[in-house]
Amino acid sequence: MDLPSSGRALAILIAVCAVLWVWWMLPQFWPQLHTGGFDELFTWLQVALPLGNGVVLWWVTRPMWQSPRLSKQEELKRGFVLLLSVLFHLASLVLVAGVIMLFSGAGVGGSGGVE
Repeated sequence: MDLPSSGRALAILIAVCAVLWVWWMLPQFWPQLHTGGFDELFTWLQVALPLGNGVVLWWVTRPMWQSPRLSKQEELKRGFVLLLSVLFHLASLVLVAGVIMLFSGAGVGGSGGVE
């Protein structure tokens, strides 16, 4: 049986976060690429965050959750990576909910944006 590696799982989590961050910051690095405004960002979030969540769920959270109990040191590593992956899932859920609220007009003041 091949045991899941905490290091490999952490590397995948960091890679997904890095790709999402670079893609998010791309319009700020090159302003000429930013033509669609927030609607473009919202469309991108509808695709990128679920894909990122799927990758993290399949290759990080699931193996760390299902791994057998090991030595205390290995268990601490596994628990840390599992905690980081769950925090990633929660943060992306909050981000998507915030963007949906922003575009649905349910923001602060109810006028479609934050006042």
